[in-house]
Amino acid sequence: MTNKLEWILKWSANIVVIAAAIATSFDFVPLNKYLFLLGSIFWMLVGFVWRQPSLWSMNLLISLIYILGFFL
Repeated sequence: MTNKLEWILKWSANIVVIAAAIATSFDFVPLNKYLFLLGSIFWMLVGFVWRQPSLWSMNLLISLIYILGFFL
């Protein structure tokens, strides 16, 4: 992956997670959950690109938790 795409991905992840925190603070449910899920998926992808198992595995687990929460 090119450095530019990597940069876009990691900053997009940051922006989405910040938007999710704002949505949570203003009680925009379920938008906050969708944004946190999207942010976790972005960070999981960043972890794959950086070859950081701790980063991608943690965000994979967080994503699965959010997905389960949508159905339970």
